Amino acid sequence: MVKKSLAKNGMILALASILVFTASWAVYKMINQGAAELLASQGVTNVYYQSLIVIAFVLVILTIVGLGFQTTLKKILRIS
Repeated sequence: MVKKSLAKNGMILALASILVFTASWAVYKMINQGAAELLASQGVTNVYYQSLIVIAFVLVILTIVGLGFQTTLKKILRIS
């Protein structure tokens, strides 16, 4: 009886994880596409320049929010 309950809970957890990952990917894709279109409308069509501008913008926003530059860089690069 306990094994069936654990298996059912595991399947529900796996399904919930897949749904959360799919939703987060959709949000990422929407933000990325919006930034690319906004920069393209400003004349920046190179994908690499667009990515560098978005990265710089995120670093500036995180620094303004209160995180220091080194802390922000460590969190982004996952350096301990």
